[in-house]
Amino acid sequence: AQRGERDGFAFVKQKDRLQILHAGKPLAEYVFRDPEILRPYFSNLKTLSGLQVTRNHPPVPGEDAADHATMHPGLWLAFGDVSGSDFWRNRGTIQHLRFLEKPDAKKNRMTFSTESELLSPSRNVICKVVNRFVLQGHGTDWSLIWDATFRSSNGGFTFGDQEEMGFGARVATPLTEKEGGVILSSAGKRTARAT
Repeated sequence: AQRGERDGFAFVKQKDRLQILHAGKPLAEYVFRDPEILRPYFSNLKTLSGLQVTRNHPPVPGEDAADHATMHPGLWLAFGDVSGSDFWRNRGTIQHLRFLEKPDAKKNRMTFSTESELLSPSRNVICKVVNRFVLQGHGTDWSLIWDATFRSSNGGFTFGDQEEMGFGARVATPLTEKEGGVILSSAGKRTARAT
């Protein structure tokens, strides 16, 4: 059953994901359980007008690059080294435990929060993460705020020095540099290499 506003944000909760809608049209999916991608993520993000901004998930053969399909699903938070475990390459598991705040959709805003635990490959709990999500509509645009707080009640944990650390995004094929897309950093640097 769809919950939320017909002309604003709405969602449909399924056993493994939230289908997020705006004005009745698909906007994104928040997947909190996936047997291959061992961490929560957003996939198939679109603009309010329906333009796809992240790569199709799963990638469409002949249309999308198929590399790293289980590591780069759309928009995600992962780390190549938390206390020696690799969550970027799906060797460790960020296991969804529960929704701390159930999804709530209003006309121009949707919120929810989750709790997950980071499990080493041997299934030991390293720490927990609380994710707070705010989706907001701004005229013809929308934004996503993802606030993550990591805590451990059973000792310390460390973030290692590793190149794949933090937020990741895989843009839609037409937006890639190969197709004429431009990466521009906040410092004014152009291209992925310069950034």
